[in-house]
Amino acid sequence: MHDLVHDLAQSISHIRLGNIVNGVRLWHSLFSNSSSIHAVRDFKSLRVLIFCGAPIVSLSHSIGRLKHLRYFDISRTYICRLPKSISQLYHLQTLRLSGYEGHMPEGMENLVNLRHLYIGHYRTVPYKIGCLTNLQTLPIFRVATERGSRIGELGGLVEFGGELVIFNLQNVRNEGEAREAKLLEKKKLHELEYLWGYNREESCNDEEVLEGLEPHSNLKSLSIMYYNGRHYPSWLARFTNISGPSACFQPINLVKLKLSNCKNLEKLPTLGHYPNLKILEVEGLNNVRCIGKEFYVSDDDSSSDKNKPITLFPALKKLSLWNMEEVEEWLEVEPTVTVFPSLKELHIEGCCKLSSVPRMSRLSCLEALTITGNNALSCIRDEQFPFPSSLKKFTIQRCYKLTTVPSVEGGISFLQHLEVKLCDRLCKIGQGLLTSTCLRVVVICDCPNLISIPVYGISESLVKLELDHC
Repeated sequence: MHDLVHDLAQSISHIRLGNIVNGVRLWHSLFSNSSSIHAVRDFKSLRVLIFCGAPIVSLSHSIGRLKHLRYFDISRTYICRLPKSISQLYHLQTLRLSGYEGHMPEGMENLVNLRHLYIGHYRTVPYKIGCLTNLQTLPIFRVATERGSRIGELGGLVEFGGELVIFNLQNVRNEGEAREAKLLEKKKLHELEYLWGYNREESCNDEEVLEGLEPHSNLKSLSIMYYNGRHYPSWLARFTNISGPSACFQPINLVKLKLSNCKNLEKLPTLGHYPNLKILEVEGLNNVRCIGKEFYVSDDDSSSDKNKPITLFPALKKLSLWNMEEVEEWLEVEPTVTVFPSLKELHIEGCCKLSSVPRMSRLSCLEALTITGNNALSCIRDEQFPFPSSLKKFTIQRCYKLTTVPSVEGGISFLQHLEVKLCDRLCKIGQGLLTSTCLRVVVICDCPNLISIPVYGISESLVKLELDHC
């Protein structure tokens, strides 16, 4: 219901308070972008009060007199301090403070009927938020070391769900304290982000803390950022064919996984059997030197029958590898194994030591391929690249050792966009790419050794051809 009220506020004309004060006492909803709020105390029956985007710099202590207020929104205002009297709004159910950068007043734990609290990324949550047992929405929780602000405050929020970003996990002391958040019991929680401090040299207790942050199996999206542990938690690598309720995390519903700037991890997690994983983003894992077999399947995988066809990453649609500075090789699984049958987007960017890329012929549904900043990539071999006929967009940039883009006999059926930039040694673009029947855009720039391109049979659908600094 609170979202419907918000939509209504966006769709009607604002009401200036000065025009409606006299004789009006029974308004239930008030939407305003006026800076004149001195008479709000006269509307004692207000249920909804929205000042979103209004040029308001302060709130009067009389705001506490609105005993019936259920929905209060001061997002994107200039208010820098909340009056303590706001803690007297005992019936308040939704409080929106996005953009508010001030401190939380004392007594916020008294808002026992609060269900939805929206705060900005850089704001601490109210003290003793665990007392708000009806709370269902809290997008951000910033862990502190003081009592009343530790991660255990999340444990009492039994109705909690939706999405949650947990900052400052370096302030969690051990696995036991992490388990006090009771994330494993929060079946309504669908999106989680775990963030440690970004400028730390030591891992301290990262591994045991992440082990204690085991989520419920209903989780759909998980991000782990600035984690300094050397190993993954056991629950992330776990996968069995258990059906029905389970007392431990099973990644059966996980749709998106992001690993970012986890500098001590030496390998990628085993994810090949995740049945519903559609988006995988890996960034800044600078200690990984090889993408090997463990990425696809674990050595002790007892679920695989050698006589039964195996499909790995069955649902994955988008795979991104960014700034993997030390990765040198990407091994492939046996040709008899089906891998990435649903993959539509592959982005390999900033992997400066990676000398070869996977065999594209195995990616039968690939539509977008981007290779950027791969300094060690000297050639794209023909045996690795009959490009899949499904390819629509092909981009190569800043591959300074690349000498050849191979020929493609008959072109690529659905290729629409070809972009080649900043490839200093590129001297040849093979026959066929420019004859793809759907090709509309060709951009070739800053390739100083490229002296010609094959234009015989160029696509009639071409609408843009850009050649610059070749």
